[in-house]
Amino acid sequence: NKTKQKVNIWVKKDSQQDVNAWIYSFKLPFKRRVDVYVTEGLLDKFNKDEIRAILYHEMGHAKLKHAHYTMFLTLIVTLFMGISMYYARQVMLANGWWQYVLIFPVGVILMIFITEWLPKKISRLFEIQADNFAVSQLENKTLYLNTLIKLSSLIEEDGEYTRKSEWRESHPSYQKRIDNIKKID
Repeated sequence: NKTKQKVNIWVKKDSQQDVNAWIYSFKLPFKRRVDVYVTEGLLDKFNKDEIRAILYHEMGHAKLKHAHYTMFLTLIVTLFMGISMYYARQVMLANGWWQYVLIFPVGVILMIFITEWLPKKISRLFEIQADNFAVSQLENKTLYLNTLIKLSSLIEEDGEYTRKSEWRESHPSYQKRIDNIKKID
């Protein structure tokens, strides 16, 4: 009610070992509800207030229209890649293979940047925005902070948490998210 959004909450079956929640937040004009998915493990290991905090984070993605921005970014990236391939082919046809061979490695590096790094960078930004939304809706920074810390510790206990290069990840580290929440006034 507080987010003025109708929500369907779905529980993933056979997911006792998993602690997660996610949303498919691309809201079409005729669709009146947002679908939020939670795992059985999340429901078992978190209390009602902690689950509410997690759901506010997921609702933040919907209210901030993150799926719309992601779709727009995907469209722009696809268009850019198509145009790039067209002009690379034109260079090859006009000047021969030797220039194409010189341009190709630069194109591959640019393609990796555009298709891998940039979307993940934006996704990490969206996670921080959804965290900030959750804190503002909860009006309880401590509850959200403690929920993130608990989530982080559960992930570490399961052995799923490994230190990876953040540039390859779609979410910021829990520590960065926790540090961000601590900065909120």
